[in-house]
Amino acid sequence: QETFMDEETGRRSKRTDFVIKMPNCRSLIIDSKCTIAAAERYHGAEDPAVRSAAETEIIASVRGHVDEIAVANYQASVPDALSTVLMYIPLEEVYMLAMKAKISVGGTQELLRDYARRRNVVFVNSASVVPVVRLIEMMWNVDRTEKNRQETIRAAEELLQRANDFIEEFLAV
Repeated sequence: QETFMDEETGRRSKRTDFVIKMPNCRSLIIDSKCTIAAAERYHGAEDPAVRSAAETEIIASVRGHVDEIAVANYQASVPDALSTVLMYIPLEEVYMLAMKAKISVGGTQELLRDYARRRNVVFVNSASVVPVVRLIEMMWNVDRTEKNRQETIRAAEELLQRANDFIEEFLAV
């Protein structure tokens, strides 16, 4: 866990669960969130009404965690961080509920995962966190390769222009 300075208050108050240092000084923020008590009620419920109430509580809790992460804006405090925070949900049932849950936003129904994505939060679980981190690393490598390619093209164009200028001056002499 790292604690970062909150630029607005000037206090050290932003604490992430994980900051993964990636190649080229890039950072990936992972914040772990879970509602264990509601998940236990959901898993152990035999009465459909109790199960439904626990599911509603889980979904509300996950949405609240998404809002907390969005408000925390860790990306502003962590140098060279990916603009999206990965929200790690360790309990598979909670993760599956979060992935398929529909919530009301401004009077319309939408998937909770879409709501989270708009707030720069992506849900990951134990099975998906490593592949997602690898995918992000590959994307950064592709980006770096493309930037190097563009720089090489720019340098070649400059060299060609200098060679043309030299030939024109040589012919003029």
